[in-house]
Amino acid sequence: MVLVYDDYAEDDLIGHSYARDALADLISKSDSIGSSSLTLAVYGDWGTGKTTILRQTQRILDANKSFITVWFNPWQFNQDDEIMSALLYTISRRFAQLADTVQESGAQPESFEGVAEKLKVAARAIQYKPKVKLDIPLVGKAEFDLSRKSASFDEKSLNELATVFEDRIADTYFDLVRHLERACEATEKRIIVFIDDLDRCSEQQTMRLLEGLKTLLDLPKFVFVLGMANRIVEAAVKRSLNLDSATEQSIDNRSEQQNYLDKIIQFSFHLPRPDVRKVKENIVAPHLKGADNINELLDIIIQSVGVNPRSLKRFLNTLHFSKLLFLQRKGDEELDFESLVRSSLLAHSLPNLFREFQKFPIALVEVSASISAEHDADAQDASDIVYTRNGAISRLIDNEIAVKLHQILRRGNGKTVFNSVSQVEDYVALALDAIDATGPHQIQAKEGNTRVLKDERSLKRFIEDSFVRFVSGQVDVPVDKTSLTMEIEDDYELFDEPVSQALYERVIGFNPSKFVDPEKPVENITWIEAVEFCNKLSILLGVEPFYDNLESGRPKEVIFSEGGVGFRLPTEGEWLKACTYTDEDLSDHLHEIAWYIDNAAASTQRLASLRPTNEGVHDLLGNVWEWTNSSPKYDNGNDGIGSHLTTSGSQRVTKGAAWTSFGGQVSRSARGVVSPLSSESNTGFRIARTSIG
Repeated sequence: MVLVYDDYAEDDLIGHSYARDALADLISKSDSIGSSSLTLAVYGDWGTGKTTILRQTQRILDANKSFITVWFNPWQFNQDDEIMSALLYTISRRFAQLADTVQESGAQPESFEGVAEKLKVAARAIQYKPKVKLDIPLVGKAEFDLSRKSASFDEKSLNELATVFEDRIADTYFDLVRHLERACEATEKRIIVFIDDLDRCSEQQTMRLLEGLKTLLDLPKFVFVLGMANRIVEAAVKRSLNLDSATEQSIDNRSEQQNYLDKIIQFSFHLPRPDVRKVKENIVAPHLKGADNINELLDIIIQSVGVNPRSLKRFLNTLHFSKLLFLQRKGDEELDFESLVRSSLLAHSLPNLFREFQKFPIALVEVSASISAEHDADAQDASDIVYTRNGAISRLIDNEIAVKLHQILRRGNGKTVFNSVSQVEDYVALALDAIDATGPHQIQAKEGNTRVLKDERSLKRFIEDSFVRFVSGQVDVPVDKTSLTMEIEDDYELFDEPVSQALYERVIGFNPSKFVDPEKPVENITWIEAVEFCNKLSILLGVEPFYDNLESGRPKEVIFSEGGVGFRLPTEGEWLKACTYTDEDLSDHLHEIAWYIDNAAASTQRLASLRPTNEGVHDLLGNVWEWTNSSPKYDNGNDGIGSHLTTSGSQRVTKGAAWTSFGGQVSRSARGVVSPLSSESNTGFRIARTSIG
């Protein structure tokens, strides 16, 4: 193993070559006759490969003699007062290099030399500017301040300099424009300026650069390609322009900061997710050579760390350092590399729990043994099979942590990872030493776009468009390896996905979820909170609420309002009638229809991102357990099954399984029996209503 540098890759290692080639093709074939510049943006979070795809695109265009490419990293000049001055200097250096190249070939370099010199003059005019006010066409009214004056400047000199600038700076700008245009025409070349790491600059510098592109360099034959995390730049624009919540959304459901960027950026695209197979093969596998169970280790590293190249490189460097620590202490013969990988993953993913294992190593031995043991057939969630006698540690292991423990400690051959206290002491100490030495790892949270539910009108339209209608009739209810036939008396409508965090927050005013993302399902919801949501949504849209007597907060005292036609929870029977996935779907294509322990990456996932039923209902299986209006007692349709609704009993039925569930438990028959006052990060709900007319 060797250290992995966080530098751009000369070759495509993560499956982005098709996006790179498409970007280069788009730039090559874009219209060069327009009267202004073209600005493109490549969006992606930090560490996802933006610099690499920009560098590789630049290399492709460099091979085309029709282009002049320039690379500019504004982060390197973040402390400069004028970021545009730095950009002009960078372009001037590129033109100066071209002038030398042209001269060596025997051609006339005057056009390049002239542009290079004018760029330098313009850069100085921006950088060393006395305080004057003047109007510059295309730039507007500008105030200049001598921010870098020398001590040798006396008052008289400053006044003289101000007079010179006042008379000449406008001419300098227009002279620059003319030279740039003439140079491009003379050489018949287009200037492609790649601007990387804009999202790392201060808000002030970010705004200066964005506005400068449209004011100073909005010229024909110029193409600017920006690489940035759009959520960070949009947040900077929002704060810089003082956009408050009242004006944040425009009538077309786009934020004002997005509309602002649209005036500067003519085209943008988000980097695709890295190809998992290529990430394993090109980034991770070379550092696991000679390891036993290499394919299994590749899988758990990707599951635990993700596919962000920067995150993976950081983990691999930490793993490399752990190995060096072990070799220094114990020697090569005693190294169990697989145990080292798994302990490093535990330290990376669960650092707080891992420190508890350092204090109580026997607890990790017990947890490892419980995961390796044969699972109880009734176990529905990962937390059901993770066991330790240590009460303090046991209380720390919720469903999310249990899933991660299962991913890291479960061996395909059924063998236990950690068999003894001495083994735990060796590898836990090494992993913690490496983590402490290299620093804590922070995973950058992502923000997603969300449906905009601004006013009652758009909210009502969204709600109405999201219901799927089902007709009354019989439905088979699986019970203890047999089935009962239940009757649903009325037609009903079921929401096509669980309630999202965006919708819940729009109606209730806050978001209780553990995995915060507006497009993920709301979770950490009790049954009482779910029916309260139904009533508040009904009132908001002018419908008679379905539930009554919620003020008591006691599930047994909740009753159905007479004549209530508002939103409610579905019964178990209604849920089952809507869940029309076939046995083949469940046995052969489960990963395509449900988020569960093997594919959910220890978290809920965004709604409607997998295949729905034929009727168009998403996420019926997996992601989150869903509250129903049914009690757990089967009684020929008279207690919670079919169209009969009940709030009797001390427990409620949940359906559908969740991200914490094992594959064998994700089915129509999966059924939770839960206290209506409990809330978990794997439990949410969807709404229903009885059809009228």
